Amino acid sequence: MIRKSLLILLFLIPFYSIAEENDDKNIYSGGMHIFQLSNIKAGNPHSEISSLGNGIGGILRFYFGSNMTGGIFGGTQGASYDTNGSDNSHIKLGHGGFFFGLTHKTENYRYTTALGVGRGSIENLHIKQQSGYELKNSYLYNYGTTIYAPFVSVDRKMTNRLLLTVQASYFVADKMSYKSPVLKVGLLFNR
Repeated sequence: MIRKSLLILLFLIPFYSIAEENDDKNIYSGGMHIFQLSNIKAGNPHSEISSLGNGIGGILRFYFGSNMTGGIFGGTQGASYDTNGSDNSHIKLGHGGFFFGLTHKTENYRYTTALGVGRGSIENLHIKQQSGYELKNSYLYNYGTTIYAPFVSVDRKMTNRLLLTVQASYFVADKMSYKSPVLKVGLLFNR
């Protein structure tokens, strides 16, 4: 864990030094995507999964040059779904990674498009038969996975330090045919 934290810190130092040279004095913005609505599609050996889900996450964007951005993102998204034997089956993706992209700032708005790449894990509890709280026939799948997440976002300046952000992402994982468009709304703090 300490080694990974040091690698992330070493990765971000060049962005900080480049961002200090930025003419408009924006170095970074970061915060939480408080509300995330997703449409998760995946498959396991027993079923195709298609369900609306939700989640929470965060992003930290560094700005460098006149129109470049890069940083880190992470979070979770999950959904419950029905099977013939239960309505308690669920799937969850936990993820984190790096992104690079383009950004454009006007007086009150910032527009960003980027591609995120990272690692994550998919956990899927598929229940075929349940009696009360007792699982009589169920399967637990847990996979480490690589994720790809292109996104576009629009940030609206509320104050000099506070931004309202809306982001549309499309998550693709290399396990379980996992795909999920996601709409995120949150607050970012700007410096």
